[in-house]
Amino acid sequence: MGIIMLFTGINSNEMLGLISDVVEGSITVDFNHHFAGRVV
Repeated sequence: MGIIMLFTGINSNEMLGLISDVVEGSITVDFNHHFAGRVV
């Protein structure tokens, strides 16, 4: 999907999540940093 949304955690911390998949009413959200797994 590639949609970035702002989520609020339990402690009221805000975090960005990338919606990576939508299947039959459920979504998969990736909260990893966009540089995770890459050499910088």
